[in-house]
Amino acid sequence: MPSAHINPQQVKIALHDAVDIGKETGSNPVFPYVGVTLAPDGIQAYGRSQYAVGWSFSSGLLTADHSNTVLIEHDEAKELGMAVGKTSAAKDATVWVEITDDHRLIVAYGNDEIADLPSIEPEPGDIEGINEDVAILDQAGTTPRTQFAMGLETIKRFTKVRGKSPYMDLQFTDIGNTTFVKIGDGFIGGFEAIDRPSVQDPMLFD
Repeated sequence: MPSAHINPQQVKIALHDAVDIGKETGSNPVFPYVGVTLAPDGIQAYGRSQYAVGWSFSSGLLTADHSNTVLIEHDEAKELGMAVGKTSAAKDATVWVEITDDHRLIVAYGNDEIADLPSIEPEPGDIEGINEDVAILDQAGTTPRTQFAMGLETIKRFTKVRGKSPYMDLQFTDIGNTTFVKIGDGFIGGFEAIDRPSVQDPMLFD
C-alpha cells in the first residue's frame, strides 16, 4: 500500500481545497466525501458537488484505484488539514502519510500520530468516478464562445482554491457546457457553464 513523506502545508491545501469544492448542505449531496489518493511522490484530494468538481494535488494528477485511495468525510478532511497545517510551516518539513492494507489513512509527524482514519466503504463507481471525471475533461476539445454565465456559488468555490496563481484559467469545451478550470500548478477542475442566449441587460455592455 502507498506511503510518502509530504510537506504538511501541501497536505493541508489539498484537503481543504477538496472540501471547499465538494461540501454541500442538505440531505442529498452529490459526493459526500473527499477522495484522498496517495503515491510515493505526492497526495491528491478530490471533491465533487452539484456546482463543481476539482482535484488538488501536490505533485501531479494521480490515477485513483481501490488500493491507493480512501474516502473520508468532509469534516474529517477539514480537521485533518488543520491539524497537519499546525505541525510546521518549514519548506523542508514532512509528515508521514500512509494508506494501509485495511484502507486506513495514517498521518504522523515524527513520532506523533496525527490521524488514523478508516475509509468510508465506497459505493460502486465512487472510485472509478474520480478518474472518469478527469477523462471527460481530458478528452474535451475547445470551442469559441462569446458569452456564458457562471453561478455565484460556483465562483465562490473556485475562488477559495489555494493555488499559487493570481489567475483562474478557463477553457470552454465542446462537451455540452463543460468548462475546464486550472489554478496554479496544483489544481484542476470543471463546472457546467450556464448557456444563456443573451446577456441579462445589454445596456451594460454598450
